[in-house]
Amino acid sequence: MKSIRLSILAGVVFALVLVAGLIAFDRMKIERALEALQQTLNDVSMPILRQGDTRELLEHETEGAVRVIPSFAVYDSMLPLIALDPWKGEITPPSLLSFTSAAAKVSARANFSRGVSDVYATLIYQEGEWRIQRYEIIRGPLAQ
Repeated sequence: MKSIRLSILAGVVFALVLVAGLIAFDRMKIERALEALQQTLNDVSMPILRQGDTRELLEHETEGAVRVIPSFAVYDSMLPLIALDPWKGEITPPSLLSFTSAAAKVSARANFSRGVSDVYATLIYQEGEWRIQRYEIIRGPLAQ
């Protein structure tokens, strides 16, 4: 009788350790995916906002992605770029414990020396990386 209780207790402890390990692994995966999201968005946005270079954007777009970016000549009167604010919005990270698709709908403000622009992006998480479905820059008013 005692050995049966000990076997059951060992099984319960093993299951709890397994679940705790799974949760820890999932949290690490989520943290890495969120860091990758920020990095992808910055890697794509900074060349566009500084020089009008869209090569990184092309590498991270999904097929059929929508892109709304003003001509870089529009920014000549606003440059240089001072800072890009942190990305904020709705983010559903990839999780082993979720049945929903990982996606993000985020925005950030680009602060130029003589004005601002708002950057909007919609992304999905495919095969371990964030892919851009929509990328849009809306120029704000020029500073006085």
